[in-house]
Amino acid sequence: MEICACHYKYDIEWLKKSQWPVTVVHKEGGDEFDRDHFVNTWTIPNVGLEVTSYLDFIIKRWDSLPDRIVFLHGHEDSYHQKAGRHLLELIRDANPKYPYVSLNNSWRCVNSQLQLGQIGDAVAKFGFTALPERFITDSSAQFIVTREAIQRYPKETYQELYKVPVDRTDATVAELCLWTPMFTGEFTFVPRPDHFEPPIPEIFYSSACSIPMFLSDFKIAYVGQATLEGKPLIYIKTKEEYEYHKIRATLMFIFTCDQIAFECDDPGRIVPVTPETIGPIMGSTMFEAKEFDKVYRHYVNK
Repeated sequence: MEICACHYKYDIEWLKKSQWPVTVVHKEGGDEFDRDHFVNTWTIPNVGLEVTSYLDFIIKRWDSLPDRIVFLHGHEDSYHQKAGRHLLELIRDANPKYPYVSLNNSWRCVNSQLQLGQIGDAVAKFGFTALPERFITDSSAQFIVTREAIQRYPKETYQELYKVPVDRTDATVAELCLWTPMFTGEFTFVPRPDHFEPPIPEIFYSSACSIPMFLSDFKIAYVGQATLEGKPLIYIKTKEEYEYHKIRATLMFIFTCDQIAFECDDPGRIVPVTPETIGPIMGSTMFEAKEFDKVYRHYVNK
């Protein structure tokens, strides 16, 4: 097994502790680092975020790909790495029976039309003519994959893909729609308890996701100062409570006539409603939650 780490501005001193060889694919204009310590390093143009780094490694190492490759951004810690242990320990604990395992704990339930419709041009650049109506996947693109899974496609496919990514939107499409179907044959990929031993203690979601993959985990919270009559809700009154629910796919809402009950510099996850819109919004969200529960159960029961 070998690690391929993308590098631009991250401190990668921590990778010197790796028990596996590390190749660093450096982006032009990035911070310098101790190149002598790593088994391989080279520099590529600074486009496409981690996507071009991963593709470049695959292309250059095609005839000498290790049996398993760990693809990393290069940072030691991140909001999407919440596995209850250090990243190097997580790599060590990965179950080798799986040809593809996500090293992130930041899941997304994707409604293709609602969430990817506005970036359809970027989706089309990767050659996708149609996406599933809904799928569940890992976000942020850090994973372990086998050589066999990579070589399900010829080298020329990766060479053509390398020409595609130019910006962050392209990288978003790749992290949601490219790696998982290429390496597993399906758009949906969900966490399993035996992906790691010991298992990851709790499933977390991308802050962009307000619908969980399990209907039983569906939660609604109010973030305003008022107390609402009727059905009991979770009331979020502090920034700490907000951060807690933001990574647990809680649907958070506020009436437009109210004020947020805490200082919030990231209100994008809060759904504004009116007395006229709350019913349709809650109804459609519950419908989506039921549909994603079906997607999850279909995948794990195959």
